[in-house]
Amino acid sequence: MLTRQTFLARVRSMSDTLSATTDYPDALLNDFASLVHVEEWRKLLDLVPYYRTSRRTVTLDSNGRFLWTALASGTGNGVQTPYRVLELADAVGDTLVYAQPDRVRTVGPRGGDQSDKLWTRVGAEIQTYGASGALSVLVNWTPVAAGELASDADVIDFPDPYAPILFYETAAMALEVGGRETSEAMALRQSAEMMRQKMLASLRRESAQPWVLGAADDPWDWGGL
Repeated sequence: MLTRQTFLARVRSMSDTLSATTDYPDALLNDFASLVHVEEWRKLLDLVPYYRTSRRTVTLDSNGRFLWTALASGTGNGVQTPYRVLELADAVGDTLVYAQPDRVRTVGPRGGDQSDKLWTRVGAEIQTYGASGALSVLVNWTPVAAGELASDADVIDFPDPYAPILFYETAAMALEVGGRETSEAMALRQSAEMMRQKMLASLRRESAQPWVLGAADDPWDWGGL
């Protein structure tokens, strides 16, 4: 487990800023850390969307809408910020299909006449069509950003043992302040990328028995008897 205190110490060590607290205050490094932490989680969830999920229940208003913030959960260091909607289902179990907002009507009651069960995002709201009442929503989410944890003693949430990606990238941002050490920053980013690819290769595969394409030994597969 990596606390924020240990994390900041490692970032300072890698960026050679152990005593440069005036040019590189903790507040600045925490801002960098938050950006890196959230972006790394988003990269992970873009490629492994079901790595971290939660189920939510939301209630539609009279126009078939609910706020995106209704998909968040938790307080303090336990806040879960929704990233992607993976599935929406209504009370009878029918799945709502995603539609791009420019392909459906998003103004007027219920967004106009729609016969299919659809959903789309319009700004801060989710607009649905063909559904009413309560919906079950499966989302993936990002944890509280490193720089926004309540204290330096709190643990940064990231898959073990790949936390070094975070301080490689954060140290690289520190080295780029004022364009001071861009070549050293590039070297750190290369190290982070190699570790990131190893992490994604590991997390993308859940089964030891991958799907294999091939024909069974059946005459119907070959066009007849």
